[in-house]
Formats: sequence, C-alpha cells, structure tokens
Amino acid sequence: MERVGRMFLYLIVLLKNQNKRDMRTILMYIYFLTCVVCQLMAGNDVPESNISFKGIVEIKGTPISFNYRYQPVTQEVGIVFHNGFLIYKNSNEPLRALDVREKKIFVELGAWGDYPAKFFNPHICLPKSDSILCYIEDEGFIYNVYNNGEVEKTKQRSYSWNHEMGGNRVAIIKNFVDMTEGVWLFAGKSSKGQSLYITENKGKESETSELLPLFLDTDIADWSLYLGNLVARKDRKKAVYAYTYYNRLQFIDLEKKTSHIVKQPGKGYDYNTLNQADVDQLNLLYYRYCYPGEKYVYFLNLGGRFFKEIQKDNKSGDTYVYIEQFDWEGNPIRKMKLDKFGYFFCVDEENGKLYLVEKKEKGAPFYEYDIFSGVEAIRMTK
Repeated sequence: MERVGRMFLYLIVLLKNQNKRDMRTILMYIYFLTCVVCQLMAGNDVPESNISFKGIVEIKGTPISFNYRYQPVTQEVGIVFHNGFLIYKNSNEPLRALDVREKKIFVELGAWGDYPAKFFNPHICLPKSDSILCYIEDEGFIYNVYNNGEVEKTKQRSYSWNHEMGGNRVAIIKNFVDMTEGVWLFAGKSSKGQSLYITENKGKESETSELLPLFLDTDIADWSLYLGNLVARKDRKKAVYAYTYYNRLQFIDLEKKTSHIVKQPGKGYDYNTLNQADVDQLNLLYYRYCYPGEKYVYFLNLGGRFFKEIQKDNKSGDTYVYIEQFDWEGNPIRKMKLDKFGYFFCVDEENGKLYLVEKKEKGAPFYEYDIFSGVEAIRMTK
C-alpha cells in the first residue's frame, strides 16, 4: 500500500503542475500511473511466467577486420549496428563508425577520456529514426551523430540536473532511449531499488520523473541487486529490462503501460554478499547485455556462472556465451551458443547477422555470426 500511496501523490503533483506540461504528456502519465495502481490494488504487481527453450543451437563465428590498430578489449565497450555501420567504443581509442560492407573505418567521432578529449565517458544510443546514425550520451548531455559522420551537441539532457544529485548518477543504467523529440527513457536507482525514468526537455529546462518500478519480489531495497540493461523496440511501443543477477526479463508494453516477467531456473542475488567488496564476483551472472531488433529482441546470457568459473572456462579454451532470442511479447524463439566470449554484441536483423566483440588482448575483436545457422531461417518481415 505504500507504493499505491506514492503513486497517488505523484498524480497530485502532476495535476498541480499541469500548466507546465502539454496535455498529451500529462494524460500519458496519468494513464500509466492509473494502470500501475490498479495492478497494485489487485495484488498482482507484475505477472510472472516460467519459460524454457527447446534446445540450443551452436554457432561458430567468422573473424572480421576493419584494418586499423586495435586496442585490447578488457573493460566495458559499446557497439550498435545502424544504417550499415558498427558504431564502436573501446578504451584507449576514439569512438568510431565502421563500414561493415567495405570493412574499413568510415569516420572517427572523437576521442574520449580525460581532458582535452571531446568526450569523457560516452554511451552510444540506437536511434528510432534512420535519418540519424546514432546518439551519444555523455555526462547527461546528448549529441546527434548524423549519417555523414558529423557530430552536433544538442541542448537536451538525458537526465535532469536535479536527478543526478544524491548519488543517483553513479547508478544510472546507460541505455538511454529516445521516445519522442526531447523525451528520454532510462533506468536507474530508486527508493526501492531500480525504476524506469523519463526525462522531458522543454526549452532550457529538463525534468526527470519516475515511471515504473523494476525491483523484484524482495524486501531488500538496494539498487545494486537489480543492475541490468534496458532496450526498446524501434517504434517505442515495447521495451524490456534484463537483470544481471537474476535469470529474469521484464517485458514492458509502453502503450498499455503494463509489464510482465519471464523467468528461467536460477538462483538470484545472494543477500549475504551485499556489503562485501567485489559482489559481482560473488554472485551468479546472467544477463550481461541486450539488443533490440524490430521483430525480435536478443540477450547475452552468461549462463548463471560465477566470474571465477568464466575465467576458468576462458583460460581452458572453453569460450562461449549464450544469445537468447525472444519476440517482443516475451515468447522464447531460440537459444544460441556462440564459440567466443564477450560481453557486447549487436544485430543486423535484416540480414541475419550478429556481431560480437570478443574480450581479448590482441588483434581484431570482431566476430560475425549467421544467426540463421543450423536452424530453419525465420523470415524477418516488417
């Protein structure tokens, strides 16, 4: 009931400030919150269902090179596929757009890191429109990257100045989604753990508001339990949140403002490790990354392994990750086992290609996979 009360309080705040918002936006918020409140009062916060895959398809990748001097892949990287290009981020090298067909660098978008680099800690965002190559989010600011490689800093913010106070910024999930002009969706820390947030830019002002809770059925309110990744379908009607420490996915209908969880067997977060150092090494690891297609959505699952088990497997040459494919309703399509290990990937759904960034010290880290390999091809119809 505490959550119901907070929802109604938020409705009151919205109504009192409606002169500051356009009516369509406030009606969207009211409808969304009403649906959530109805679910809570019905005693059914988020419906859950158990799923399983019929089997696992093993796929071997083909190494590809873009003919430049590569840096080791040891930390977090970023990669998206759009308009025939891979937009790639790695430590100690500039942000780059790579031409998949020509296998060469298309354009360098700028160095990142300490001053005087152009960016500090950029995050690549896949746009809803094909008229733009990608967005770059950096420290709360949004940059447009046009199809000719030109980079333009906008006046938009991904989260408001007020939101980044109080330790919120360190807990923001960096998968920002452009909803409509000047409106951004993201996930981050909340009073109960994790929530969806929306930022609305109006002129020189930006406001970030909490939309939907993403915490699971637990009495412990700590954001680190619910770390994960957020993606949305290109039409922005569907979204999904994938949990790192739970074998669960939360599918969200952004039109109906409802959600449901699909889960597979697996132990969740070990609460005894909560206040210990290196908790990521003391808990089983599941969903590390996800990527949206127009018809399907794809998830990189580490297989419920401890970090030390992953290290042992990789050292022995048993390198692999799982890619799980779902439709946007949460129905499992197939599970693939790739022959290389990495945390980040992207998908060219139209041509049935998946690009994995292998975690490695030397050489080109890119591998191309035919995601129809070994199974009957599924037609990618729009």
